[in-house]
Amino acid sequence: LLNLFPDVHSVDISFVLSSSKSQYSINKIGRKQLIDGEQIIGSHAPIAPITLKGFARSTANIPADATHFCWLYPPCGPFDNVASNLDNSYELDLLRIGGFAYFIADDNTAKSLRLILVNSLVLSATNGLTFEGPRPWREEYTEKLWAQNRFQPVTLPSLRKRGALYFAFINPYESVTTGNDEASWTPSQHGAFVYLFNEDHSPHVFDCFFSVSDECLGVSASDEQWQSY
Repeated sequence: LLNLFPDVHSVDISFVLSSSKSQYSINKIGRKQLIDGEQIIGSHAPIAPITLKGFARSTANIPADATHFCWLYPPCGPFDNVASNLDNSYELDLLRIGGFAYFIADDNTAKSLRLILVNSLVLSATNGLTFEGPRPWREEYTEKLWAQNRFQPVTLPSLRKRGALYFAFINPYESVTTGNDEASWTPSQHGAFVYLFNEDHSPHVFDCFFSVSDECLGVSASDEQWQSY
Protein backbone atom coordinates (compact mmCIF):
# COMPACT_ATOMS: atom_id res chain seq x y z
CA LEU A 1 0.00 0.00 0.00
CA LEU A 2 2.76 2.43 0.94
CA ASN A 3 6.19 2.81 -0.61
CA LEU A 4 9.10 4.81 0.80
CA PHE A 5 12.00 5.94 -1.38
CA PRO A 6 13.43 8.92 0.51
CA ASP A 7 16.34 11.14 -0.36
CA VAL A 8 18.18 13.26 2.22
CA HIS A 9 19.65 16.76 1.93
CA SER A 10 21.43 18.88 4.51
CA VAL A 11 19.74 22.11 5.60
CA ASP A 12 20.89 25.27 7.37
CA ILE A 13 19.04 25.31 10.66
CA SER A 14 19.59 25.90 14.36
CA PHE A 15 17.24 24.90 17.14
CA VAL A 16 16.99 24.27 20.86
CA LEU A 17 16.09 20.84 22.20
CA SER A 18 13.82 20.42 25.19
CA SER A 19 14.52 16.77 25.97
CA SER A 20 12.13 16.71 28.93
CA LYS A 21 9.26 17.51 26.55
CA SER A 22 10.78 15.74 23.51
CA GLN A 23 10.40 18.99 21.58
CA TYR A 24 12.64 21.24 19.50
CA SER A 25 12.24 24.97 18.89
CA ILE A 26 13.66 26.43 15.68
CA ASN A 27 15.34 29.82 16.07
CA LYS A 28 16.96 30.02 12.62
CA ILE A 29 16.30 28.27 9.31
CA GLY A 30 18.14 29.15 6.13
CA ARG A 31 18.90 32.86 6.22
CA LYS A 32 15.76 33.49 8.24
CA GLN A 33 16.37 34.38 11.89
CA LEU A 34 13.08 33.88 13.69
CA ILE A 35 11.72 36.69 15.83
CA ASP A 36 9.02 36.82 18.49
CA GLY A 37 5.78 35.51 17.06
CA GLU A 38 7.52 33.26 14.55
CA GLN A 39 8.30 30.42 16.92
CA ILE A 40 8.29 26.99 15.26
CA ILE A 41 8.05 24.00 17.60
CA GLY A 42 8.06 20.31 16.76
CA SER A 43 8.45 16.96 18.47
CA HIS A 44 11.47 14.71 18.20
CA ALA A 45 12.12 11.04 18.81
CA PRO A 46 14.52 10.10 21.62
CA ILE A 47 18.20 10.64 20.81
CA ALA A 48 19.96 7.37 20.01
CA PRO A 49 23.37 6.07 18.88
CA ILE A 50 23.94 5.78 15.12
CA THR A 51 24.05 2.20 13.83
CA LEU A 52 24.50 2.56 10.06
CA LYS A 53 28.07 2.01 8.90
CA GLY A 54 30.22 2.15 5.79
CA PHE A 55 28.67 3.00 2.43
CA ALA A 56 25.12 2.98 3.81
CA ARG A 57 26.15 5.65 6.30
CA SER A 58 27.79 7.91 3.71
CA THR A 59 24.91 7.47 1.26
CA ALA A 60 22.52 8.63 3.98
CA ASN A 61 24.70 11.76 4.33
CA ILE A 62 25.57 10.98 7.95
CA PRO A 63 28.69 12.88 9.09
CA ALA A 64 31.71 10.67 9.71
CA ASP A 65 32.19 12.05 13.23
CA ALA A 66 28.52 11.91 14.27
CA THR A 67 27.77 9.60 17.18
CA HIS A 68 24.06 10.13 17.88
CA PHE A 69 20.93 11.21 16.02
CA CYS A 70 17.22 11.83 16.41
CA TRP A 71 14.24 12.06 14.10
CA LEU A 72 12.62 15.51 13.89
CA TYR A 73 8.89 15.30 13.25
CA PRO A 74 7.40 18.04 11.05
CA PRO A 75 6.83 21.04 13.33
CA CYS A 76 3.40 22.27 14.26
CA GLY A 77 2.06 25.01 12.01
CA PRO A 78 1.24 27.54 10.95
CA PHE A 79 4.60 28.61 9.54
CA ASP A 80 3.52 30.03 6.17
CA ASN A 81 5.12 33.40 6.90
CA VAL A 82 8.49 31.74 7.53
CA ALA A 83 8.16 29.26 4.65
CA SER A 84 7.50 32.03 2.14
CA ASN A 85 10.90 33.56 2.95
CA LEU A 86 12.95 30.38 2.48
CA ASP A 87 15.26 30.18 -0.53
CA ASN A 88 16.06 26.48 -0.19
CA SER A 89 13.36 23.92 -0.97
CA TYR A 90 15.08 21.41 1.32
CA GLU A 91 14.45 23.67 4.29
CA LEU A 92 10.79 23.73 3.33
CA ASP A 93 10.89 19.92 3.09
CA LEU A 94 12.11 19.81 6.69
CA LEU A 95 9.11 21.86 7.82
CA ARG A 96 6.66 19.78 5.81
CA ILE A 97 8.12 16.27 6.10
CA GLY A 98 10.71 16.24 8.89
CA GLY A 99 14.32 15.12 9.00
CA PHE A 100 17.23 13.69 10.95
CA ALA A 101 19.47 15.67 13.32
CA TYR A 102 23.02 14.40 13.91
CA PHE A 103 25.15 15.06 16.97
CA ILE A 104 28.63 14.39 18.28
CA ALA A 105 29.27 13.50 21.91
CA ASP A 106 32.40 15.45 22.86
CA ASP A 107 33.20 13.28 25.87
CA ASN A 108 31.41 10.13 24.67
CA THR A 109 28.36 10.76 26.83
CA ALA A 110 24.86 11.70 25.68
CA LYS A 111 24.90 14.74 28.01
CA SER A 112 27.55 16.48 25.90
CA LEU A 113 25.81 16.22 22.53
CA ARG A 114 26.58 18.93 19.99
CA LEU A 115 24.51 19.40 16.82
CA ILE A 116 26.60 19.10 13.64
CA LEU A 117 24.11 18.49 10.80
CA VAL A 118 20.42 18.29 9.97
CA ASN A 119 19.15 16.41 6.91
CA SER A 120 15.68 17.01 5.56
CA LEU A 121 13.79 14.05 4.14
CA VAL A 122 12.78 14.22 0.49
CA LEU A 123 10.64 11.57 -1.16
CA SER A 124 12.78 10.57 -4.11
CA ALA A 125 14.21 7.36 -5.55
CA THR A 126 17.56 8.79 -6.60
CA ASN A 127 19.66 8.55 -3.47
CA GLY A 128 19.60 8.26 0.30
CA LEU A 129 17.98 5.83 2.72
CA THR A 130 16.61 2.45 1.73
CA PHE A 131 13.72 0.81 3.58
CA GLU A 132 12.59 -2.78 3.93
CA GLY A 133 8.86 -3.42 4.02
CA PRO A 134 6.10 -2.71 4.51
CA ARG A 135 5.72 -5.24 7.31
CA PRO A 136 2.65 -5.71 9.52
CA TRP A 137 2.71 -3.63 12.69
CA ARG A 138 1.96 -5.42 15.96
CA GLU A 139 -1.07 -3.65 17.37
CA GLU A 140 -0.30 -4.44 21.01
CA TYR A 141 2.67 -2.05 20.91
CA THR A 142 0.71 1.02 19.79
CA GLU A 143 -0.82 2.04 23.13
CA LYS A 144 2.33 2.95 25.01
CA LEU A 145 3.94 4.76 22.08
CA TRP A 146 0.73 6.72 21.61
CA ALA A 147 0.67 7.71 25.29
CA GLN A 148 4.26 8.96 24.91
CA ASN A 149 3.22 11.20 21.97
CA ARG A 150 5.49 9.25 19.65
CA PHE A 151 2.80 9.16 16.96
CA GLN A 152 2.32 12.40 15.03
CA PRO A 153 -0.02 13.27 12.13
CA VAL A 154 1.10 12.26 8.65
CA THR A 155 1.71 15.45 6.66
CA LEU A 156 2.55 14.13 3.19
CA PRO A 157 -0.51 14.33 0.90
CA SER A 158 0.66 11.24 -1.03
CA LEU A 159 0.64 9.14 2.14
CA ARG A 160 -2.60 10.62 3.47
CA LYS A 161 -4.21 9.86 0.12
CA ARG A 162 -3.40 6.20 0.76
CA GLY A 163 -5.03 6.40 4.16
CA ALA A 164 -2.05 6.78 6.51
CA LEU A 165 -2.99 9.14 9.35
CA TYR A 166 -0.28 8.85 12.02
CA PHE A 167 3.37 7.87 12.03
CA ALA A 168 6.19 7.31 14.50
CA PHE A 169 9.92 6.76 14.22
CA ILE A 170 11.28 3.82 16.21
CA ASN A 171 14.97 4.04 17.07
CA PRO A 172 17.60 1.42 16.24
CA TYR A 173 17.39 -1.54 18.60
CA GLU A 174 14.64 0.23 20.53
CA SER A 175 12.61 -2.17 22.63
CA VAL A 176 8.93 -1.22 22.54
CA THR A 177 6.59 -2.63 25.16
CA THR A 178 2.92 -3.36 25.56
CA GLY A 179 0.77 -1.11 27.70
CA ASN A 180 1.11 -3.40 30.69
CA ASP A 181 4.84 -3.99 30.10
CA GLU A 182 4.26 -7.74 29.91
CA ALA A 183 5.84 -8.12 26.47
CA SER A 184 8.54 -6.35 24.48
CA TRP A 185 9.69 -6.29 20.87
CA THR A 186 12.57 -4.78 18.91
CA PRO A 187 11.24 -3.92 15.42
CA SER A 188 14.49 -2.87 13.73
CA GLN A 189 18.26 -2.70 14.14
CA HIS A 190 18.59 0.59 12.23
CA GLY A 191 15.26 2.30 12.98
CA ALA A 192 11.80 2.19 11.44
CA PHE A 193 8.79 4.31 10.48
CA VAL A 194 5.41 3.05 11.69
CA TYR A 195 2.12 4.07 10.02
CA LEU A 196 -1.38 3.87 11.49
CA PHE A 197 -4.57 4.09 9.44
CA ASN A 198 -7.41 4.66 11.92
CA GLU A 199 -8.30 8.12 13.24
CA ASP A 200 -8.67 6.77 16.80
CA HIS A 201 -5.40 4.76 16.42
CA SER A 202 -7.31 1.51 16.88
CA PRO A 203 -5.89 -1.48 14.95
CA HIS A 204 -6.25 -1.45 11.17
CA VAL A 205 -5.33 -4.19 8.74
CA PHE A 206 -3.05 -1.75 6.86
CA ASP A 207 -1.01 -0.67 9.92
CA CYS A 208 2.61 -1.27 8.96
CA PHE A 209 6.24 -0.32 9.43
CA PHE A 210 9.29 0.19 7.23
CA SER A 211 12.73 -0.68 8.60
CA VAL A 212 15.82 1.29 7.62
CA SER A 213 18.06 -1.05 5.64
CA ASP A 214 21.84 -1.23 5.79
CA GLU A 215 21.73 -1.54 2.01
CA CYS A 216 22.10 1.80 0.23
CA LEU A 217 20.37 3.45 -2.69
CA GLY A 218 22.31 5.50 -5.22
CA VAL A 219 25.73 7.02 -4.52
CA SER A 220 27.37 8.53 -1.48
CA ALA A 221 27.17 12.28 -0.95
CA SER A 222 30.86 12.69 -1.82
CA ASP A 223 30.49 10.71 -5.07
CA GLU A 224 27.40 12.72 -5.97
CA GLN A 225 29.40 15.95 -5.67
CA TRP A 226 32.04 14.63 -8.07
CA GLN A 227 29.38 13.56 -10.56
CA SER A 228 27.99 17.09 -10.64
CA TYR A 229 31.18 18.42 -12.28
